[in-house]
Amino acid sequence: MHQVRNGNAFTTRDGENRRRGNVTAERSLGGIDPQSPGRLAIACEEAKVASSMPREHILIVDDEKRIVQVGREMLERLGYQVTGHTSSREALETVRLQPEKFDLVITDFTMPHMNGIELARELSRLRPGMPIILYTAISKAVTAEKARKLGIRDYLMKPISAAELHKSIRRVLDARLPKRGV
Repeated sequence: MHQVRNGNAFTTRDGENRRRGNVTAERSLGGIDPQSPGRLAIACEEAKVASSMPREHILIVDDEKRIVQVGREMLERLGYQVTGHTSSREALETVRLQPEKFDLVITDFTMPHMNGIELARELSRLRPGMPIILYTAISKAVTAEKARKLGIRDYLMKPISAAELHKSIRRVLDARLPKRGV
């Protein structure tokens, strides 16, 4: 299985499709090979050990339906409750209706109608302090200062491995927890 760096966060290309030049989304995020369940099991075990919190609710937003499906499946396997949207406008409306429902938003940068930066800006107006992770294939999509002002807590470059995504999620969510005294 070969990874394809074509701007899709969660896509791979298999031998059959490689000969035809088609890209297919597999049940993986970036570097996790669906034919290698051991690596997924390790990521799932890390998730169980790393998180003593109840199942946090994550909103994933990407204009590609298959990426949302794969992202949802992967995050659910890691123990998260997940809602996915292929429209940034629909995602914004979901948060507007229930602003406290989500612990974290993970969004792509490049989307029609409202990009990830614009979505982050609107989410921050609705719910100040809403943690957001932005992923993109564009290295200069936003400056670190602008990202912080918009509530973007982490910034990931595509393709994203499940382990990398999980570490980012834990880093962002665990930063909200009060520090325990020794």
